[in-house]
Amino acid sequence: MMRLIARFPASTSGRCLDGASSRVARAHLQVAPPALCLSRCGASAASRSSGGCAAGWPSDSVGLGRTRSCGAVAARSGRTRRRHAAAAAAAEAAADAEENGGDGSGVGDRALPNLQIIYRDEHIVAIEKPSGYFVHPPEDGFPFPQAENLMRILRRQLGGDTWIYPVHRLDRPTAGVLVYCLTKEAASGWGRASRERRIDKTYVAMVRGLATPYGIVDKEVDGATAISLYETLATVELPVPVGKYPVARYSLLKVKPLTGAFHQIRRHLNRCDRPIIGDTDHGDRAHNRLWSGPTFNATGLFLKCTEMAFDHPVHGPSQRMVLSSSVWEPRWAVAFGAFGVCPTDCSSDSSAADIAGQLGLDYGELMARGATLKPNRQGGRRGEDDVDAEDAPGKE
Repeated sequence: MMRLIARFPASTSGRCLDGASSRVARAHLQVAPPALCLSRCGASAASRSSGGCAAGWPSDSVGLGRTRSCGAVAARSGRTRRRHAAAAAAAEAAADAEENGGDGSGVGDRALPNLQIIYRDEHIVAIEKPSGYFVHPPEDGFPFPQAENLMRILRRQLGGDTWIYPVHRLDRPTAGVLVYCLTKEAASGWGRASRERRIDKTYVAMVRGLATPYGIVDKEVDGATAISLYETLATVELPVPVGKYPVARYSLLKVKPLTGAFHQIRRHLNRCDRPIIGDTDHGDRAHNRLWSGPTFNATGLFLKCTEMAFDHPVHGPSQRMVLSSSVWEPRWAVAFGAFGVCPTDCSSDSSAADIAGQLGLDYGELMARGATLKPNRQGGRRGEDDVDAEDAPGKE
């Protein structure tokens, strides 16, 4: 196992809850297996492997980070389309057979995930979305493996006769808090809140380079206004050469998108020269190869929806919902180990208004701009969270 000398904040970072100033120390960092937590929580290796880390590494997080192949690629010819359709049909048959204890039509067994439910009532359900799954079938109807359809998986887990409305989107490689509605009334209420930008979303991302303590990216995406705020939680410099540079520098960011354009966070951070590690569409190939290679063996997109806060779509302000993610996939254990922090260390209560205030900006003005935006339909690409009950891509 490779051993590195790393530079990381000995406490956590200059932007943690305790307000401690950042101090840089040299320490030995051992590139970790997925279950390793290099926090200061005091959990022993035995306790981590048996019941999970006391600071937030559940044992069931291991195994969710596998990369899955996608059957929904653009077909260039009728032959390609038929081949993908046959593969999707075979995958669906295999998924059905697995559920009934069979082995499918020779495709091989593939265990469907047991989705962790964060919250459920008669109107909504929130789950821990694992990476590598689709929130709903593609809108263009192109076939894809049903074993990667979260709507199908969740419906079966809830009993098989539950109507599910996909009102909140996360990209296939993104993990974290994901909300579905179970009634049309709730879906309509969510749609109104989404259009008025009354749903507060928090993401954590690991990016290339040393970011400023606070920042805003106010750049159009696909011709529509898009605004993202961020706060730097931790930074690290690793003595690993990448390209022409002798060291690799990274930042851990808390991101608060005020709008919901297509791939907004991923495109915004790339435009300010802080691409997300593991982003194959908008990221840095050299750094992606470093993290997916033998040095770290941490494949996947380092972007996670960690929290959503909103008024209940049916009960309104009388029931304020704050839903948080507690499952971190294996690649994040390696990342937090590199930073020398743990999820409980690397937290912040700063709201979007607090970040805007640190930047000397009028948060009310920013929200007024965001609340007037309509879902971006240019080129068939809409915002991640712009799904209304009337035009949801389908329900299971």
